[in-house]
Amino acid sequence: MPDDTLFKLAEQNKLHVPAVLEAQCVRMLKDPKSRALVDNFVAQWLNLRNLTAIQPDTGRFPTFNEELRDAMRKETELFVQGVIQEDRNILELLDSKYTYLNDRLAQHYGIQGVEGHEFRRVSLTDSRRGGLITHASILTLTSNPTRTSPVKRGKWVLEQILGVPPPPPPPNVPELKEANGKELTGTLKERMEQHRKDPGCASCHARLDPMGFGLENYNAVGGWRDVEHPSAGRQDLPHRLHRDCPVIPRHRVQHVP
Repeated sequence: MPDDTLFKLAEQNKLHVPAVLEAQCVRMLKDPKSRALVDNFVAQWLNLRNLTAIQPDTGRFPTFNEELRDAMRKETELFVQGVIQEDRNILELLDSKYTYLNDRLAQHYGIQGVEGHEFRRVSLTDSRRGGLITHASILTLTSNPTRTSPVKRGKWVLEQILGVPPPPPPPNVPELKEANGKELTGTLKERMEQHRKDPGCASCHARLDPMGFGLENYNAVGGWRDVEHPSAGRQDLPHRLHRDCPVIPRHRVQHVP
């Protein structure tokens, strides 16, 4: 419902004046009621509502609990709300030098000096975090319960950030666990490479995998890692990950249309 100010301007036939319209948009975005934009549009745009249904394997990720889940979502909500209400550069959604943390999430990220349950803006000192794509909320909801999913992460970036969704997979494409009737072996990246040898898989994965594997330094609950341990039962040495993050390099962010 428009407030008295908007009704008065409408009666005066001034809302069509660009300067007046812009001023009123800024005013409304700074109003506490603009939180509805975060609760509804942003939650839908980022698929943030799906986070409540994600159940990571606590055997593999014993630090994950409901408190951490809530903190993950809160970070993303406060981050987007801050960009909107402070009228900040929209490119900060992709690349920022700050985020919002409390002690629980800061511990999860390995960031020192954050104490207490209250969230506050925290300056970031390295490139491991910065922008929505590196938020634990996004990284968790685009993972499987036991491992990361470069396919889900790549699909999320293409759809939610770049607006160029990949085509649906062709019918009868085998699951990752096997290809051409053979069991896949090795690290996740090695298994994906074997999977892509199937011509029916290669076309989609050529678009999905570069985005998804650019985020492999983050585990299935968004924690940083430097190595990927092979599947249970294998004795190989850990596979060292490449530091390809972030997906959209910082030096190129300003060129994003």
